Order: sequence, then structure tokens, then C-alpha cells
Amino acid sequence: GAYVLPAAAWCERMGAVSLEEVFEARADLAHDLSLGPAELRRLELHAPRLHAVPQPDGKASPPAASSGPRPPRSYGPPDDPERYSILEKIGWGATASVFRCGCNGRTLAVKMIDP
Repeated sequence: GAYVLPAAAWCERMGAVSLEEVFEARADLAHDLSLGPAELRRLELHAPRLHAVPQPDGKASPPAASSGPRPPRSYGPPDDPERYSILEKIGWGATASVFRCGCNGRTLAVKMIDP
């Protein structure tokens, strides 16, 4: 309902691209949207369930990424454009996407501004 558009605008302003980021900043979200104690409690109760989508085998998997242009397979600065191997899209927002990447044996996240 009533909080969908204000919450989406808040996420865009704050750069929150995943449910985890919103949940971590829930006190700020509640303050900025003037949520009452009942609305904040509802968020705290329901958000963890939205994190993963149950599969037929009983295991949970992350929500499916939105459709759209496929991400590049690698990413990096002009002098090393293949520095990061893009493994999967793990989050997205109105203006950017976040990818799980590999680099020199490490796993990290890279946020890319959408074209």
C-alpha cells in the first residue's frame, strides 16, 4: 500500500538496492517515512521471509533477478577491464545493479550504474 512509493523513493535516495540493505537501515526508513511502531514491527516480521524464495526441494534460493540486458561477464578499470569476473546479479534498484564478483580468489560485490 501506502508506503510503496515513498519507500521506493527512499531506497533510491539512499542507494539501497537489496532487501538486506533496507532491513539494515530500517530505523532510518521508519524515521524518514514516519512509520509507527506497528508498521516497523510488521517490516521486521515480514522482511526476513521475503529474503529467499522457497524451492520445491525445500531449500531457499535468492529471488530471481529482473529481466533486462545481460550484464557483462567481466568488469574493471580501463587499464584492467577484466579485473572482476561477474558471477551473478544479487541486487538492483532504480539506477544501479549489484553483482557478486570474483577477483584474485576473493568474492566481493560490485555496484554498477545502469545505462
